[in-house]
Amino acid sequence: MTKRLIILLVILVLALSPTLTWAQTATPSAKKAKSAKKTKKQAPKTQEKPFDLKAIQDQAELGDPIAQFQLGFSYFNGQNVPLNKSLAARWYRQAAEQGLAEAQFNLGVMLDRGDGLAQNQTEAVKWYQLAAEQNLAEAQFNLAVAYELGEGLTKDPAEARKWYQVAANLGLAKAQRALGLMYFRGQGLDQNKAEAVNWLQKAATKGDAKAQFWLGSILFKGDGAPINKKEAIAWLRQAASQGQAEAQFNLGVIYDTGDGLKKNLKQAAKWYLMAANQGLVEAQFNLAVMNDRGEGLAKNPAEALKWYKKAADLGHADAQYNLAVMLEKGEGGPVNREKAQEWYKKAAENGSSEAQNYLAQSKNNSGANFQPKTKTKPAK
Repeated sequence: MTKRLIILLVILVLALSPTLTWAQTATPSAKKAKSAKKTKKQAPKTQEKPFDLKAIQDQAELGDPIAQFQLGFSYFNGQNVPLNKSLAARWYRQAAEQGLAEAQFNLGVMLDRGDGLAQNQTEAVKWYQLAAEQNLAEAQFNLAVAYELGEGLTKDPAEARKWYQVAANLGLAKAQRALGLMYFRGQGLDQNKAEAVNWLQKAATKGDAKAQFWLGSILFKGDGAPINKKEAIAWLRQAASQGQAEAQFNLGVIYDTGDGLKKNLKQAAKWYLMAANQGLVEAQFNLAVMNDRGEGLAKNPAEALKWYKKAADLGHADAQYNLAVMLEKGEGGPVNREKAQEWYKKAAENGSSEAQNYLAQSKNNSGANFQPKTKTKPAK
């Protein structure tokens, strides 16, 4: 019998680390800016007027910060001009030095990432601070993350909480989620799980997948709010549908165990596969077991071997042990006792009692071809 990892909600720890906003803001306002974050790139907004490079260049050379920003954004994204991040940084800097918040933020992002400029998180924080003081929520968020992680300045949970709060009050979903998690953990303030749920609810309602995952997990477990599995599953499903891997895994576990939904191994396998394809090791392991045992899908030793290997490569001890057993027995592929021994040793080093027992018995049998009778048993 193979061992299936059925761990519901334990993987909440995977979502604890704050994520910076790397988005380049696309359109500056004539007024002081709103909020901005360290995020992935956002698609630039469509220009209302045809792009006139000469006219914008002339205005930029005359010191117009909006034109300077437009040139910086165009060169950064290769939009209407050849991609040139050095020129993008030059024009962003000129606009930033004139106080344009969006340019300050975008210059900060470039410095923070080392994207087109030498990485300098200390200078990045300076520009985030200037933009944050102009009420740009994305900059406030990135400044909060810098304080939380201690990047470019001294770690200060209280300052992180302050800037998350400011950005959250402006309605930034990621900041609301981050503030909720600080309340949940008691980081930078007194722990208050009811307040955590309040802020997570705000962010989740706006479509923030990580907030949806956390809110669903809290409601499922009853940690900070009364247990409500129906609502919990609804939030987990929303997060999973947006590609949130931990939510996909937890949905898989719910279908696998029949806890909160009618047991459906086919659905469990579907959600495990989605999470496994995103590199979530627990999902990879559970999917391997389902292929190995023919649960929820046709028995497929070759697929089981593939997913055990992926999970084993990520350090999953039970996957390493099960992979070793398959290699030892030639399941899903040719017998390879040499590789099997390597994986037994890795599994033992990572705390697998089955691997440790196997190695001990193999040594005691001094050269006998000892093979384990079974793989690890399922833990439900």
